[in-house]
Amino acid sequence: MIDNAMPPVVLPEPSGPFAIALTGQFHLIAPDYPGFGNSSMPDVEEWDYTFDHVAAVVDSFTEKLGLNKISLYMMDYGAPVGYRIAAKHPERIESLIVQNGNAYEEGAHPYKRDLNNIEFNLFDTGH
Repeated sequence: MIDNAMPPVVLPEPSGPFAIALTGQFHLIAPDYPGFGNSSMPDVEEWDYTFDHVAAVVDSFTEKLGLNKISLYMMDYGAPVGYRIAAKHPERIESLIVQNGNAYEEGAHPYKRDLNNIEFNLFDTGH
């Protein structure tokens, strides 16, 4: 369990200057995506390297830590991962921090393949 005394920010792809700027104000949690950074790299025949699967792993990780309300930092490849987590648990999302995040066809959910019709209010939590 994580002590939520400081608001947690999950940074799966920590950006040095950005992470340094948040230090002391937020509880920074910086896991590697499986197969990226310093984590092990399972063979592609043994592990499903899809946005859906990576999102499920990160989601499970945050749940196991007991993070009930998070800000989620997303950059580049991580944007489709974070969007999936936010869409699944909008009630757990305090904020989305998107830096150079991709919102391209391959990263969209299958039911949202037509980028002209993406509804960004999916993440509206009513606040």
